[in-house]
Amino acid sequence: LRYFAEAPIRQASPSELRRASGAYEDDPQLSMPLFAPAKIFTTADSTTPFYSIGLQVPVNVSSVDKADEIVASAEKGEPQVYKIFAPRPLPEEELDNWFNRSPGTAVQVVDWYAYPQYTVPQSFQPFVLDQDGVYYINAIEQVASAMEMSLIGARNVANLIEDWVAQRRGPRGF
Repeated sequence: LRYFAEAPIRQASPSELRRASGAYEDDPQLSMPLFAPAKIFTTADSTTPFYSIGLQVPVNVSSVDKADEIVASAEKGEPQVYKIFAPRPLPEEELDNWFNRSPGTAVQVVDWYAYPQYTVPQSFQPFVLDQDGVYYINAIEQVASAMEMSLIGARNVANLIEDWVAQRRGPRGF
C-alpha cells in the first residue's frame, strides 16, 4: 500500500536519541533523528510497520533550487508530502507515531502493489510472442519490477525489432 501524508516528520530530542535502542517495539519516536530525513528505508527483518518513507518533490518543480527549498522546508519541520510504502493498511494512529499532523489533516491511501512477491522457480514470459513481430516489452518485469527494468525491456524489444526488420528487408526495402 502507498500512503501520502502531508505533515512534518516527528523529531526526537538529543536525550531521547541517547536513550533509544533503535528497536521499534520500544518507542518509534525515540529512534527518530534530530533532523527530518528525505528518505527512510527499512530492512527485510525490520519491525517497523513500513518499508519506506520518502519526501515527495512535486513533478512540476522547475529547478534544483526549488527542490532544495522543499527539502530545507522539510528539515525545518514544515509540513511536506511524504510517500509511505507499507505491507498492510496503517491506522492513522500509527501514522501519528511518525508524523506531526494537524487535526483533520487527510491521509491519502493508494492501493499500490509496489513490492511483488517472487517465488522460485519461476517461469518467465518471452519477449517474442510470435514470429509476426508481436513483442512483450515488460517480460523483464517478472524478474525485477522497476521503471529502470521497463527501460531495459524496451531496449531489448527495440533490438529485437531491428533484427526482425533486417531479416525481412529485401534489396529494395519491404
